[in-house]
Amino acid sequence: EQLARDPLRGSLVENLVVLELIKARQNQGLDPQLYFYRDAHKNEVDMIYQKGRELIPIEVKAGRTFHREYLKNLEFFKNLVEERCPGGYLVYSGDEEQKIHKHQVINYRSTSSIAS
Repeated sequence: EQLARDPLRGSLVENLVVLELIKARQNQGLDPQLYFYRDAHKNEVDMIYQKGRELIPIEVKAGRTFHREYLKNLEFFKNLVEERCPGGYLVYSGDEEQKIHKHQVINYRSTSSIAS
């Protein structure tokens, strides 16, 4: 309950997701291959996960309610790298998991599934 009101909640959830991805990859004996993207126009993606030739954007939101605008940065990145991006992941605190426009919307507890 205290975490839900903490002003650092977004950063804490994002760090949790990064650590879960690193742990999942290292448990597979693989390099995490996680990157960050920001361009001169301040378009950014929280994480880029490289899987072979594919570049998979990941956005992390601390909120429990899905909003379509959360997909904006995933769509931007998908259009930027085109065929190298099969879709991305929106990781959030809500319980409803779904697929929207080739992007998976998942709860942060499912983070390790990204590295599968």
